[in-house]
Amino acid sequence: MLWEGRLHVLLINEEPALCNALAISLRHCGHTVTVMGSAARARAVVPNVAPPELLIANTELGKPGCGLAIAEWIRNFWPRLPALLISAGCATEIPEEICAPTTLLRIPFTLTEMSAAILEVAAPLVGAGMI
Repeated sequence: MLWEGRLHVLLINEEPALCNALAISLRHCGHTVTVMGSAARARAVVPNVAPPELLIANTELGKPGCGLAIAEWIRNFWPRLPALLISAGCATEIPEEICAPTTLLRIPFTLTEMSAAILEVAAPLVGAGMI
């Protein structure tokens, strides 16, 4: 089952084909998507954008801006921002220093699995009126 929502999603991914597929899928589910093609672009633009309600980032983003680091950095602006980190090969656990709420989604994944992960990480905050 797909979770349809109306979240403003900040999507950071350096692989154009995957980034486009994710953006299309998220928009299909009713979300608004702001796409950043790299961590460097996100660092330049994020201070000037409307607050997102969900961050989706690839953990393998080019150094020094891996998804884990960019999630920490972005939370300087929005401390309660839920993050969905996607990965083809990183650790299976999120380091303790990455503040919750954060969920890891392993590549490959289906649209249904992505929707479930979004629901897991964002729905409690949305339901509580925190975002």
